[in-house]
Amino acid sequence: MAGAVRAAILLAALGLAAARPAEAPAAVPPLRDAVQLPAESFDYVTWDPVLKRTPNRGWRRWGTIKLVETTEIVLRGYRDAHPDAPRVLVGDLSRRHGGWFGARYGGLGHASHRTGLDVDVYYPRLDRLERAARRPDQVDRVLAQELVDRFVDFGAVKVFVGSHVRLSGRRSVVTPLIYHDDHLHSTLPTPQAAGDPYPYDHGHGHPRPGADENGKSTTHLTVADRWGNVVTYTFTIEQIGGSGMVVPGRGFLLNNELTDFNFTPGTANSPAPGKRPRSSMAPTLVIDHGRPELALGSPGGATIITTVLQTLVNYIDLRESLPDAVAEPRASQRNSEPTPAEPAFIAKDGPALEALGHSFSVVTPNPPAEIGTVAAIRFLRHGRQQAVAEPTLRGGGSAMVVHPG
Repeated sequence: MAGAVRAAILLAALGLAAARPAEAPAAVPPLRDAVQLPAESFDYVTWDPVLKRTPNRGWRRWGTIKLVETTEIVLRGYRDAHPDAPRVLVGDLSRRHGGWFGARYGGLGHASHRTGLDVDVYYPRLDRLERAARRPDQVDRVLAQELVDRFVDFGAVKVFVGSHVRLSGRRSVVTPLIYHDDHLHSTLPTPQAAGDPYPYDHGHGHPRPGADENGKSTTHLTVADRWGNVVTYTFTIEQIGGSGMVVPGRGFLLNNELTDFNFTPGTANSPAPGKRPRSSMAPTLVIDHGRPELALGSPGGATIITTVLQTLVNYIDLRESLPDAVAEPRASQRNSEPTPAEPAFIAKDGPALEALGHSFSVVTPNPPAEIGTVAAIRFLRHGRQQAVAEPTLRGGGSAMVVHPG
């Protein structure tokens, strides 16, 4: 009797009924703008969990563009790290328009897989066959754990794994569950609804008195992971709220970079159809004999280029440590006088340069007269990394290792 009760509880946890066919739960919004995952690629092949064959039937392979892109990116990264490994098997996503995906569609069915945010990925096998494992001892736990880690790193809010394959991860995300000894089930977060800027038009918005209207609107991120992927990324929305428009279904603001055009007709930077304004962004990746040595970049508008250049000169030519190269006071000469510079730069080098005819203006720690603030990563031996950020300007940056080891 106790065993029957336990089985009923486990089935209920999966949204299945032991005594009768499961009924559809409350309706969910239909899956709109769905994208079909291709049947196979160089990195993966789809697997039909009901017919036990490849590829999976097309109507079982639909999801949001975010899910399909994430799945392809994760598996491409895995394939790059293991070029000789067999392709990964990808199982069910959702039906074309989402909705209930229960036992009536074959096999045990799915309690989730209704919104285009869920995907089943089968664990690699020790014998390297492109088939789903039939027993936990057939699973290559090392590679299976790597797949779990990769989906977690790419933002999965939940990854269900088998209780007998001994896979792990952050407890809030990685959860053992019955019927998952041959595959992991990754769920992406629900997209946030797009914002509506129109209620704030026509004078309805009321900025907080004394608020900084210029804002810290340009951001630079330098990021690297243990697999050797490196991103140095500068982005901006130009001013608080950007253009005031949010991309539907994606939840991010469009920038207001049209202000970077020169509105005098006939110049190289004059606006024209299909044209982008020139930019000072300078995300930089330094490669030494094919391997990354340094990644860096900075916000700071027109001062970005000189900020990155001086940091590189300090580090490469003057052989300063990366923290010292980033912290050194800087100037930003851009073919005009006076030259904006930090007070410490003026105190140290100003008298000698003024004797040569230069003049200086003092920059402020924050906009509007700020200078660039660097975020950088140095790549050391044995996979170690050194993360460094601006120590004082704009309140100081942030540099850290999120998941050590």
